[in-house]
Amino acid sequence: MTTVNRREYGKALSTYGFNYHNVIRYRRDSGIDKVSKRQVDWYMNNLVKRPDVSMVWACVEPDYDKYTGQTYSSNHVHFAYVGNKSLSNNQLSNYMRVNRYYLLNTEPVVNGMGYFTKHLGKDLSYHNLYV
Repeated sequence: MTTVNRREYGKALSTYGFNYHNVIRYRRDSGIDKVSKRQVDWYMNNLVKRPDVSMVWACVEPDYDKYTGQTYSSNHVHFAYVGNKSLSNNQLSNYMRVNRYYLLNTEPVVNGMGYFTKHLGKDLSYHNLYV
């Protein structure tokens, strides 16, 4: 994906009105450190079934060392959703059927295009839109 395509994709995603985002990161002490595409689809399809969530975008990003650039075998999932309100980690875990322990704090999406183009086309191994 070229830089121009990445920007256009980010602009398109930012027009959908995503207003909240979160991260699923499996903890290494849990014995699981990688989220599969199938799990991402299952989590996001469960979330988008809720009446207060109309759309979800998710992407899988590999973990890497910022200083050395070394890629680890683990990954994490960034997801943004269009919702009436910010959902607590308890609500998200119940809706998505994921352990609360793996969710970070839900934050509002600020600078939508910047959020969506952060890693698009560089190192994402999977991304999808759920409606």
